[in-house]
Amino acid sequence: MEYQITMGPCSLRLGERIDADPITGRHKAGRKLQQEWELEPGIYSAREIISEASTLLEAICIRLGNEAAAGTLLDNVRASLATSGREAALPLDVLAQGDRVKNELLEQAQTIGATLVNWAHEAFTAKSGEQRYGTAALAELKLRSRCEKHLWTPEAVGIMMGPNGSTEVMQMFNEYLHQMILLRDALLPFVNWEQVPIEIGSETSGLRFIEPARDRFTTRLMMKGIAHKDIVAFAKSLLGVEAEESGYGFQYHLGTVLPAMIGGTLPAAPGSLLRWHSARLVSSPITDTAAGQEKQSFIFVYAYEDYEAAPRSYIDTGKDASAAACSFSEEAEIIPALMGSDHIVLTLQLLSGSSAYAVDVGQMTRGYRYMYRPDSGTEGGNAGPDCSTWTQHSAADVLKVQGLASFGDGVHYTSADGNPLVLLALLGKLYPQNIVFLESGRIGSDNEVAKALHAGKHFGAKVLLSVGSD
Repeated sequence: MEYQITMGPCSLRLGERIDADPITGRHKAGRKLQQEWELEPGIYSAREIISEASTLLEAICIRLGNEAAAGTLLDNVRASLATSGREAALPLDVLAQGDRVKNELLEQAQTIGATLVNWAHEAFTAKSGEQRYGTAALAELKLRSRCEKHLWTPEAVGIMMGPNGSTEVMQMFNEYLHQMILLRDALLPFVNWEQVPIEIGSETSGLRFIEPARDRFTTRLMMKGIAHKDIVAFAKSLLGVEAEESGYGFQYHLGTVLPAMIGGTLPAAPGSLLRWHSARLVSSPITDTAAGQEKQSFIFVYAYEDYEAAPRSYIDTGKDASAAACSFSEEAEIIPALMGSDHIVLTLQLLSGSSAYAVDVGQMTRGYRYMYRPDSGTEGGNAGPDCSTWTQHSAADVLKVQGLASFGDGVHYTSADGNPLVLLALLGKLYPQNIVFLESGRIGSDNEVAKALHAGKHFGAKVLLSVGSD
């Protein structure tokens, strides 16, 4: 079955749909509880992992003889998943200021953390662990959890070290808290994190397999800058993709991962995050003759790793190109081309009458990341150069050139005429320097244009790119 993404009135074909829904109902009531808590091998959603981890919290409260203690312990989880405060495991609040990528990850951390805690409350209330294993089995549960230096709230300390506390209880709570933090951090790259299927193997304890990649990622996030390739590499670690090169996305046996702007609302979609799709662009495994193995994972790479090395066509600034609307199709397709044993170049193919246009999807996503938004801190009223001095270009004029489209100095304007597929194509064709997104297509009719002229670089060509119709 074909996989299609709906974008406004348009649709984008993305290979074939696959059935990658997490397996539900895998645990039978008769399953024996192991002394060391673990996740049974299988495919889980984030919510299912929360439900399984709730077994630890239920066991803690049984040992304490105090069901009400769950509220205090979950308050500790909430504090640990917060982005500021003494107990926060990832205190991003201050570090994210002025950094677009870190701010996107900050919002992710806040959203995911709050939702996980709510799910944890619901899972504990449902008592699924007691229903599956029985109270007696939970009362005997023990495990050895390494100290991860997660801080406890004073209230949690009072419970753990109170008259009913014990080393066993502290170990279980440490593991429960650590698994919650690992889950939140592992999901940070994905805008649709609730849908991502997570495969748990047989040689790990819960999500601890993600620890090395998580430590590298969070250290870089806290101490340095985060590049898109770092986010892709971290996502690959969670989903078991072992290819060394990160690229800008990938396909693996449970779906396809692409930048979030593909399938998102433009320009609201995050520029640095990813979106999981239950789709397969390469329809069947490809045999690696050198290794004698079938490849099921493929890395999506840029047609030009360095866009400065891409061929470029200059459009004459002294000529006012036709601004007449061109009738583009409301359907487009992303086509894969194999480069080497596991590298794929993706191309967006778009039709307009008898004309066909093709752009590199990697360059398209790069253009979206580099694009400026109108400066929200700029007051309108002075729109800068008069609109009559701008050079207007139709989308077709831009898309038909060879390589990337560049302009001479001055202000240039082009519109996707209300077609988001054309907008994607333009992002992949325009040289990605000093492009400013206009949400409306009304030239000079509101403050958005004035703010756009203050955004970006204040030298060289400036391109105002609109999704709307003039």
